[in-house]
Formats: sequence, C-alpha cells, structure tokens
Amino acid sequence: MKQPTTQTNNPNAPTAVRSSDWYRHLYHSQDGIRIFCGDNRAIAPMLGDYDLLLTDPPYGDVVSETYRANRISPNQRKQCLAVKTTMAKQKWDDAPPEPDVLRAMMAKAKWQILWGGNYYDAMPRSRCWFVWDKRFSNDVSFAAVELAWTSFRTTAKKFECHPLQDDRIHPTQKPTALMEWCIGHTEAKTILDPWMGSGTTLIAARAKGLKADGIEINEQYCEAAKQRLSQGVLLAV
Repeated sequence: MKQPTTQTNNPNAPTAVRSSDWYRHLYHSQDGIRIFCGDNRAIAPMLGDYDLLLTDPPYGDVVSETYRANRISPNQRKQCLAVKTTMAKQKWDDAPPEPDVLRAMMAKAKWQILWGGNYYDAMPRSRCWFVWDKRFSNDVSFAAVELAWTSFRTTAKKFECHPLQDDRIHPTQKPTALMEWCIGHTEAKTILDPWMGSGTTLIAARAKGLKADGIEINEQYCEAAKQRLSQGVLLAV
C-alpha cells in the first residue's frame, strides 16, 4: 500500500516526505528503542501506530522565574539556574504545538498522556487527570504540582516524587519513576514520545521491556538520550 505524504496547512511546516524516508532521521536504535532526530511533523506520519502516546510538549512559556526555588538545596538551585541559562540560549519553549499537530500526534496512539495538557486550548475534556506532586510547600515560586491530560475514563490519579533527585539535562525535567508510573496505567507494548527531550520516556519504556520511539528536533538532546540509553543510566528528564 502506498503510504501518504505529510500534509499540512501550516506554511512553516516541513516539506512533505515519503514514508520510506524515515530511516534518514534515525539517530539511534537498540533493543526496540529508537531515536529520531528532526521535526516531528515530518517524521511521525512516516511511522506506524502505537499503543501509548506519552509526552511532554513545549508549553509556550519561556520560564524566567520558574526556577527561583526558595526551599531547595544550593546544589539543586545551581542545577536549576544552569538549565534556565541553556534554555534561554536555545529559545526553547517559545511556542506550544499547533492544535493540528497535537491532534495528529494523539491520533497515532490508542491511549494518550500529555504532561502540561492544561496549557493547550485544543485539548478535549478529560475525566482523568494525572497529578504530579513534587513534595514542595505551596509557597515556592514555581508549580508545586503538574498536570497531565489523559484519555482514560477513570478517576484522577496522583504520584508523589521530588523533581530534583537526579542531575538535570532538560529544562522540563520529569523523573523516570513518574514516566514508569504513567506507563503502568496502561497495557501498552509500544510507546511514542514525539517531544522526546533527553529520553526519559524511552528509558522508562526500556525498564519495562517495551518498545518505544522518540522524536526530538534538538540534536544535543538526541545525543544525551543516546548516551543515557547506551550507558543504562536512569536519570530524570
């Protein structure tokens, strides 16, 4: 069967590519875990369908004061400032994904979990939100909890863990334990993360013996994810 090319009404979207070209974007592949480097709008349509979409897209809010933590250790505060500087240099998180891009990614999986789903106007109503409790007091200068939109038809769920328990690589760090917990709410065997960052979703999938594909436009983060996977280091991003 002839595979469709990428179609979009967005003039800034990447040029349409043939589905047979996916291998050109393959950055790393090992033990059922694959990293694709490039624009997810071009790459995702060339890939198959998945059981679970587990991802943390840009929120469209360049954080300047978010990391001004007043109840964390000096070393953790130093990590936060370093991440903020890196993010500013790369102009990371300038804009959220366009609604049609979000819908296209969601359509590729049976179940969906999107961290930061409360930032996106295009999201439909959900009966089940995931709550990540960071174990901070409510008087810190950043969010004490974060929310994930899910497609599940059940009650809301909460997971507790500290966000700065490991070295930081990516600005919107998510602990590996959190992503493993998310996966555990499904019977997924295959997972897609089209905003991969430095690979925590892939690491969590590998820990559970599952197959997963990640797409990331920033080659620096692709390399970080590759190194983490190659070394078997379970860090949090």
